[in-house]
Amino acid sequence: RDVENELHMIAATRRQMLTILQSLSAGDFRRMGNHSQAGPLSLTDLLQGITGHLPHHVAFIDAKRRAL
Repeated sequence: RDVENELHMIAATRRQMLTILQSLSAGDFRRMGNHSQAGPLSLTDLLQGITGHLPHHVAFIDAKRRAL
């Protein structure tokens, strides 16, 4: 897949998530849900896990750019 297209997709997804997250209250971030693999998680915990996982994907993007 084209690297630039992938980066645009990531940027668009992040903008959309920002819009959604900005509309939430502080209490919404404490709400609990049940993740299919991790079990009970608050929205805060879920978001921390997601943002902590981003460097994993960035490494793949960097490797692809070097290969081109």
